[in-house]
Amino acid sequence: MSVKLQKLAIIGGGPGGLATSRVVLANYPSIEHIDLFVNDDNVGGLWYVPEQTGDKKERVMYDYLETNLPKELMQFSGVPFKNDVSEFPKRQDVFNYLQDYHTHFIKDNQKVTIHWNSEVVNVCKTGDNWTVIAEVKDSIDPFKSVYDHVVSAIGHFKRPYIPESVRGLDDWFTHGAAIHAKDFHNSEFTRGKNVVVVGNGSSGQDLVNQVASVAKHAYHSISDITERSPIYVGDPIISTVPRIVATNWDTRTIELADSQVLKDIDILIYATGYLYDLSIFDKEVRKDITGDVSGISKTVTNLFSHIFWNKDPTLAFSLIPLGIIPFPLAELQ
Repeated sequence: MSVKLQKLAIIGGGPGGLATSRVVLANYPSIEHIDLFVNDDNVGGLWYVPEQTGDKKERVMYDYLETNLPKELMQFSGVPFKNDVSEFPKRQDVFNYLQDYHTHFIKDNQKVTIHWNSEVVNVCKTGDNWTVIAEVKDSIDPFKSVYDHVVSAIGHFKRPYIPESVRGLDDWFTHGAAIHAKDFHNSEFTRGKNVVVVGNGSSGQDLVNQVASVAKHAYHSISDITERSPIYVGDPIISTVPRIVATNWDTRTIELADSQVLKDIDILIYATGYLYDLSIFDKEVRKDITGDVSGISKTVTNLFSHIFWNKDPTLAFSLIPLGIIPFPLAELQ
């Protein structure tokens, strides 16, 4: 089936948005124009942290992050990382790589307009086309245009997920003694403290290691204790414990699922992942895909091959699945 592709909006300047731009330009030479919306002053998405300003607000990356995938798996097709980049690239290496990718494939292409510092706030279907509205930094008037196709590459690292079933947890957040991994920049604030890191994903395991380098003691709280990492066995600083069921800020205690009580706890770090946030889309889209009229949910549905909206394939998504190798998958999608 041939696809008529004339004017395309791509939302997001991270790996998904950049890969989509490259592949569309290579495979649809007749395309008239691409508008690439970047909610920042540079490409890279979550990999971009403006070091010169020290601005880390809303930045997911922490200071000493290294990828948990080797660079041979991380790379886009035909674009290897530089030889001097370590086997597991540091976040700055990945950002530099994405910059180079943008420069080589997208930057000077006359069919692409990059809208810098432009936050898309509404995407809705109007007749046969999609209307995209974006608020532009330092501009009173929003940008508004119409497209026959839209690709959402906004990622899913914006809205933290924190379990609501833990009694007393709000008090810890209110007193600044609990944070989500999204707000973790380095482990210095845990120096000499008793810390509980919640979550057994890549971030949870990484943060336990980082915190244990300076903390008095690091507890790793996971749902299934049988899945404890063998790396931590025998480590005097790290203890793997079951999930948290209740907390008490006044007594600084944590009650676990096995009835064990942790005492003298100073800090809680929740590495419990993120919610999908499709609230920029109109009501029909967000309710159909997330199952919630707000567009915010732990899961998404009604996407063919995790890409195209079942009801209207002129709307597509990049990198919706979790637990994947993102860069090559973005190009494949």
